[in-house]
This record gives sequence, structure tokens and C-alpha cells, in this order.
Amino acid sequence: MLEIGLNAYGCPDLAIVLVDLDRTEELGAVTSLPGQSAWLEAIKVFAVGDYVGAADLYAEIGSLPDEADARLRSGIESEVRRALEFYRSVGAARYVREGEALLAASA
Repeated sequence: MLEIGLNAYGCPDLAIVLVDLDRTEELGAVTSLPGQSAWLEAIKVFAVGDYVGAADLYAEIGSLPDEADARLRSGIESEVRRALEFYRSVGAARYVREGEALLAASA
């Protein structure tokens, strides 16, 4: 079991890592933090694979990088295009290539 001393604001990156490692069960350490917050709700939704829902929550929070990551992960063409808008605006070439490859694969 993962034991960490984090608050909800630093947890989106941890959620990404645990999802990528297929260890989402260890997010219990994060999602059981006291109190409710938009961050915790977004992390919970992200962890169950509802990337569009998580992206929408991150958008409400104002976390553009987390929103773009979730939209890209969704693999849904319209969402990938939205993520690409952000990645292009910040010059994130790696993510632009990843998004373009997803669009090409779905064409």
C-alpha cells in the first residue's frame, strides 16, 4: 500500500502515475484525505477511466495541463483536438505528436 503525505492539490500527477502503472487501487491513500474538494473529485473520476469527466472537472478548477492530459487520454477525436489546442499553445511538441498520432490512427 502506498503511504504518502500529500494534500489534494498535488495529487493529479500521482493519479496519472498510478493509472499508468495500473495501480489505481493505491489511490485510496489520496481519495481518503479528509474533506471534499474539486481536486479529489477529479482524481476519483480520472482513476476510474472517465477522462472526459475528469477533464471537465479540471477545466472547472482551472488546471489546463491536467485538463489537456485527460482529454488526450480519452482518445475521443473531439477531445484530442481540444487537448492539441492547449499543447500547441504552450509548445509541448511531444504531446502534439502524441495527439496527432492518435488522430491519424483513428482516421
